[in-house]
Amino acid sequence: MKKKIGLGCAALFAAFLFCIVALTVYGSTRPSKPTHVVSTRASTAPIAAPTQARLPAWTTVANFSGNGSKKTATFSVPDDWKIVWKCDHSSFQGYDYNVIILVYNSDGSLADSGVNTLCSKSNEHGETEIRTAGNVYLDVTSEAVWSVQIQELK
Repeated sequence: MKKKIGLGCAALFAAFLFCIVALTVYGSTRPSKPTHVVSTRASTAPIAAPTQARLPAWTTVANFSGNGSKKTATFSVPDDWKIVWKCDHSSFQGYDYNVIILVYNSDGSLADSGVNTLCSKSNEHGETEIRTAGNVYLDVTSEAVWSVQIQELK
């Protein structure tokens, strides 16, 4: 009987050691979360690209052009926008000419001095950022061809 108890104690001790080793190797008895899941189901759905926050970009919201002086129609602008202007030096027989773009509020009061430049061979385009909001129009004074884009951050 002593032999049976001794073998039983030895077996119990061996099982205890096995549990200690298992806990040491595998960490805990709680199941862990899988670190890699393999799907065996085929899918025909396209894989969506990760979405990224889109940064605002200057976007043209209005275009005006002319040959000589002109007032534009009234348009609405936020508190940060810009005038992108171009001129064609050759349109005035190769002579330099004025490109003056004043910004007026819809009530006729001056909102911003805008652009005051001379169109020349070396100066046929530029831009000016304006920080006045509301309903405005442009009063362009020029002797020859010009074009204007109104751009906003969108």
